[in-house]
Amino acid sequence: MENWGLITYRSTALLYSESKSDPSYKKKVAYVVAHELAHQWFGNLVTMKWWDELWLNEGFATWVGYLAVDYLFPEWDFFSVFVSESLQAALDLDSLRNSHSIEVPVNDALDIDQLFDEISYLKEGVANYLNNHKFGNATSHNLWSAISETSGKPIDELMDNWVKKTGYPIINVDLDIDSKTLSVSQSRYLRSGDLQPEENETVWWVPLNFSSGLGTKDIIMGDEVLKDRSKSITNFENSDKFFKLNKDTKGAYRVNYSPYILQNNILPHFDQLSTKDKIGFIADVASIAITGDKYTSTTTLLKLLKAVVIDHDALGEEYVVWLELGKRLGNLLTTFGGVDDYLTRGLTNFSKELYSKLSIKLLNAKLDEDNFLEVKLRAEIFEHAGLFGVPEVKEYAVKLFEDWKQGNAIHPSLKLFVFTTIVSSSELITESNFESILKEVTHPTSLNSREVALTALGHINNDDLSTKLIGYLTQPDIIPIMDSHFLGVPLSRNVTTRDKLWKFFAANYETLYKLMSTNMVVLDRFIKLTFKNYQSRNQT
Repeated sequence: MENWGLITYRSTALLYSESKSDPSYKKKVAYVVAHELAHQWFGNLVTMKWWDELWLNEGFATWVGYLAVDYLFPEWDFFSVFVSESLQAALDLDSLRNSHSIEVPVNDALDIDQLFDEISYLKEGVANYLNNHKFGNATSHNLWSAISETSGKPIDELMDNWVKKTGYPIINVDLDIDSKTLSVSQSRYLRSGDLQPEENETVWWVPLNFSSGLGTKDIIMGDEVLKDRSKSITNFENSDKFFKLNKDTKGAYRVNYSPYILQNNILPHFDQLSTKDKIGFIADVASIAITGDKYTSTTTLLKLLKAVVIDHDALGEEYVVWLELGKRLGNLLTTFGGVDDYLTRGLTNFSKELYSKLSIKLLNAKLDEDNFLEVKLRAEIFEHAGLFGVPEVKEYAVKLFEDWKQGNAIHPSLKLFVFTTIVSSSELITESNFESILKEVTHPTSLNSREVALTALGHINNDDLSTKLIGYLTQPDIIPIMDSHFLGVPLSRNVTTRDKLWKFFAANYETLYKLMSTNMVVLDRFIKLTFKNYQSRNQT
């Protein structure tokens, strides 16, 4: 909490052990500290006039937090992490029908907590804004005026719909190869895919940011914007070669390319895209596929991943790209897993093939323990390879686990992978192994070992043990209430436990409410993070 002169933290958000903590927690600690320090300027020095403009505090603190960490640890490529973890999370949340605009009228104190989500958390002009309103209150208009004054552009007019209207656009792109005419159009992106006319009235000002080449500076039509519902660009010079919109995924919108553009202008060059462009491209295709789009379907997504990863090995070995891929595959398995056994097996086997080659390569590679991105890539790949049952990786996890039970330490970056592999395998998750991992919850051996163990246990694949585990949610002496969401989230994504979790929650709601409502943030976080993973009324 960013009190002026006395910032307070949970211990896990402030303390880190080089020898015992997962390296991802170093990233977490660095960012949380930077974010809270940023509030000394954005929130304390200048405070929003009222809660409806909370984003003036949280949006800037988020951006400055990433900026500070990127400056301190340039080797982490932290703005690529921002694209995957912060921007994509905000876009996913804002794609729901019940989303809200960035600026939201607030008339009740209970409404304030609803604003603290990824939507709200998302140089000279900013300095003027701070200087002009220091030790006072400010509004969005004050910020836009300060930036307009230094840029000479009508920022207030351009940004109005972005902060006052719900949702964001999807840009549809088509190409007439004969006439070399590029057509772009916009509509609101809605995850459910059933957009109604009254929900599609907003027209955004969208900077298209065309990229003509694969280098960072290869930009064509840098000032090209979409201000209307649609437009056509004639004599498009890149009609027969590479181009893409939203270079480096800087814009808060999705891009939906026609099948021709995907196959001929983008995929042949995929291996040369920047890290941020790969993240944005995977996220866009996956997000559009889940809406039931007639061109970009789930089949399109799977064929694209097969072409990029399996057939041409074009995805590369960038940690954040694989992080995004893992999230999108997880969403597919959560959506379709358990609906049909044949489909579930097919998706699992496909995912296993995606991770097999790189995971085996990393098993036999010498790792630079001081390279943060290398360490995180190995952990990310191994975790998914273990979950999907790559034999060599599974065997490695078993060896590390047996050594650990004999008193030998597991490298902190691999503990989640090892525990998850054991827990998710029906033949490996014995009562004895379950109790060994549970001890990391009740008697944690490091700052983050409880969180790691709970996250792993959420992948449990044993009916009796999962019933026992879910019951611990009402026993704070075993699972502290503040940490309950670390178990709830993976349980809700696990096709073998999510129905059981919902029934337990419904049957024990009064008990859980009494335990969690002592801190409304805990209850709100558990419900939001856990039950967003349920896809239909039939699952509840």
